[in-house]
Amino acid sequence: MNDILFGNNNRSVLKLLAKRSLKASKNTIAVLAVMLATLLFTSLFTIAVSLETAMQESNMRTIGTSAHAGVKRLSWDEYERLSADAGVRDVGYSVIIGNAVGDSFYKTPTELRYGDTAYADLTFNFPDTGRLPEQRNEIATSRIVLAAMGLPDEIGTQVELTFVTDTDTVTDTFTLCGIWDGDAVAYRQTMLLSREYTEQVAPVIYGETDGSTPPVGTGYIDCVMMMPTEWNIEKQAFEVTSKYGLEERVSINDAYGTATVDLSSLLPLVAGIAVIFTAGYLLIYNVFYISIAQDIRFYGMLKTLGTTEGQIRKIVYKKAIKLSLIGIPMGLLLGWPIGRLLLPFIVNMLTDDIRVVTTVNPMIFLVAIVLSLSTVFVSCRKPAALAAKVSPIEALRYVEQTEEKKKQRRSRHISTAMMAQNNLGRNKKKVTIVTLSFALGIVLLNSVYTYVTSFDFEKFVADFSLTDFTVSVKCYTKVVTEVANKI
Repeated sequence: MNDILFGNNNRSVLKLLAKRSLKASKNTIAVLAVMLATLLFTSLFTIAVSLETAMQESNMRTIGTSAHAGVKRLSWDEYERLSADAGVRDVGYSVIIGNAVGDSFYKTPTELRYGDTAYADLTFNFPDTGRLPEQRNEIATSRIVLAAMGLPDEIGTQVELTFVTDTDTVTDTFTLCGIWDGDAVAYRQTMLLSREYTEQVAPVIYGETDGSTPPVGTGYIDCVMMMPTEWNIEKQAFEVTSKYGLEERVSINDAYGTATVDLSSLLPLVAGIAVIFTAGYLLIYNVFYISIAQDIRFYGMLKTLGTTEGQIRKIVYKKAIKLSLIGIPMGLLLGWPIGRLLLPFIVNMLTDDIRVVTTVNPMIFLVAIVLSLSTVFVSCRKPAALAAKVSPIEALRYVEQTEEKKKQRRSRHISTAMMAQNNLGRNKKKVTIVTLSFALGIVLLNSVYTYVTSFDFEKFVADFSLTDFTVSVKCYTKVVTEVANKI
């Protein structure tokens, strides 16, 4: 900017004055205030985003897939047309073979399929030990299924298995080639067989289908799809499938419901941001107010030399920026680990069934930086205005005091408590701000604790199940499994 009085470029001079102002005073408290605000923002967003990701992944594992949508009971021709559509980002498929039968599977319903790599990955059926079946009589399955069958989870184990298709009952022996953990919350487990074996016992269906299939659906294809974005998944999926008359067979992954903005789910986060912003504002404002009061004569001398109000404001803001360049990185470096340490305790307060997932999302740090800078600049407005409006004469005789009239002095015993009381009475506005900044930290802690502990897992489960356990005969479990296969 060009100076109004002298018409010269004074940016370098303002930078130099701001730099010397920083060197001339101790700014440790100001840096710590900025760091604390950034730390709180970073910790809050780390916990919020990681908790949301953990709950979303838990829902995905319950549903059985991380795909955006799925289409059931297709022929090979229908699948080829759907998978080639430009509106589908990624797709995987499986061929239905049948259901495992025997005493081992009454409590652990298990289906047999052939699945390509994309399908296995998107349905949490990709081996963490070994690989997917390649040779004819190879099989891959979860440790839950192996435990139900009383078999060791070791590659090369011989698995004797009986399963039923729509037309036949088959008994065969397979070699275990791949293993994964599996999910106990899933309504059924999966065994994956090789493509060669599938072509023999469950030839793929071709031609046009109407969605009505035999009980098991042997030879039909189930596919899972990833859409271009997570926003409006339902609309995207229906637009793609309606081109081929498959809209009645598409199902949307409910775990992605969080991708849609829900006001009720955002309210706790907005409340947390508001409390942190207010606490940070009061703390930083108070620190800068004290700093301006200490340097009031310095700013008065600048006014004597002809410095304009706008230039003094720039000096204060440049000082705030330099302090932020130190405090904000420190807050980011400390905030993420603190949020990561607190996350397991918060998850355990909610439930033991959610796996802790710590997210390193760049948006966490970006939003924390933006909010921290906003807090700093908003906090500096009034101190900057105070520094800009002070006159040289006021600066020379400035003494911080109360606006009330002086009371008549009385001789009494002087104590530290009396001195502290009198010091608090010198500037009631500053005392109020400092007190509020301390109180809001406690309010934030109590709010988070109350929000977390108010979650009632029993009520949450009651929305999905009416009982804690079910006692039934074997035939009942078989009927439930057959119904589930049709869904």
